[in-house]
Amino acid sequence: MAKIIIVGAAHGGRETVNGLLAANTDNEIHWYEHGQFATALDWAPADAEKERLALSQQVTLFDQTTVTRITPATYTITARNQRGQLQTDHYDRLVLSVGSLPIQLPIPGAELSGVRSIQNRASINELKIGR
Repeated sequence: MAKIIIVGAAHGGRETVNGLLAANTDNEIHWYEHGQFATALDWAPADAEKERLALSQQVTLFDQTTVTRITPATYTITARNQRGQLQTDHYDRLVLSVGSLPIQLPIPGAELSGVRSIQNRASINELKIGR
């Protein structure tokens, strides 16, 4: 059994968790997100608690917890939770899914308010709502 730490609830983090759970492995999974899982994963408010409960049966969720240091030599991470408390966690495997910012093209009009970059599902939902 391996302990796997996943940092970030971006698409890569979610797909990693999905793949590990689908493989029915006996891994211990710790998943860290600096924001809220409900927001990062675009869970509908009515479904957020149900999703969290189902996932937490197999995965330990560290919501609103920022990984502040990765120490490869000792296979550890250090994280700070929303109350400011530090914790150290050990891993056998580490997955970083911290996301990225979309590239802004240097073209005329790119700065206009109606021009948007798609970064995640929330960005797409903003387009639908902003019509």
